[in-house]
Amino acid sequence: MDNKELTPEMIAALKRPLPAEAISQHPTRKYLSSIKAIYVVERLNEVFGLGKWFQKNEVIPTEKKMKIVHSFLTIPEYGIELDNFGGNDNDDEGDALKGAATDALTKMASYLYIGMDVYKGMAHETPVVKNSQAQTTKRYAPSQSRKPTEKQVAFISKLCKEKGVNQSKLKELAIGKNPSQLIEALIALQVQDLPVIQQEMTPEEQETFDNIPF
Repeated sequence: MDNKELTPEMIAALKRPLPAEAISQHPTRKYLSSIKAIYVVERLNEVFGLGKWFQKNEVIPTEKKMKIVHSFLTIPEYGIELDNFGGNDNDDEGDALKGAATDALTKMASYLYIGMDVYKGMAHETPVVKNSQAQTTKRYAPSQSRKPTEKQVAFISKLCKEKGVNQSKLKELAIGKNPSQLIEALIALQVQDLPVIQQEMTPEEQETFDNIPF
């Protein structure tokens, strides 16, 4: 039996920005944003249906406080199989494992467009005038700036490492693109499109990836 293809309506629903209340400041890394996993679960149920998607987690043994899981997200009806790692260092072991699982889920969901704007660093605060009083609320809109934010640099570096993109390939992909467009190009890039997978980076290469020029 052939797998179904995502319809344009489903893709549009997946890409729809999450509500402002779904996004919060990361508890330890103040320059990052965090997505509440329940909103990811809600979007997956909305698009694919209750009981039509599955998450499986394998705990990675470690002697450190940080709990790490290798997580798998499958949606059989559409032939979708994703995996990623999640981590959490909560003092309570049960909460740490749950946190690691939800961390991995939000990462995998971004591959399905859910919350992708947050990972792109496109969330920003703008003043809104209401009842003649200035209030601040979070809005989500594409940034046209050619200077990447700290979150965008971190996400671009992560994508480069995951997909084996070397420095010359990164420069090639960045031509004529702002940071958000480069992130989209990296996400769409398939590993088989690259002639050579990058091996472990040297300290000099790591520094280059952590300070990506545009």
